[in-house]
Amino acid sequence: MNIFFRFLSCIILTSAFTSNLALAEPEGVNLKPMPADLEMDFALSALPDALRADASVYLLDPKQGYKLARKGKSTLECLVERTVWEWAQYRDDIYIPLCYDAN
Repeated sequence: MNIFFRFLSCIILTSAFTSNLALAEPEGVNLKPMPADLEMDFALSALPDALRADASVYLLDPKQGYKLARKGKSTLECLVERTVWEWAQYRDDIYIPLCYDAN
């Protein structure tokens, strides 16, 4: 029984710690908006030229999140990722163009 309670305590402490990381406000990060034309072009650069004209593009408003800036005719959606939130590395110098297919 003692091993079970230690294991259970370890799980509870681990989940409490990771949930606090997810809820923590990033310190010292002040994302500034990119010029809209530059952000749109950079987001679309993740696609081959032939697919860019029909893709939707989301631009980041640092205070409100991503907003649809251009509705495309295809199921492709593009944006510029500005932080590595998956690793809790909130930085202001990361720019990664990404595109997804909604299908």
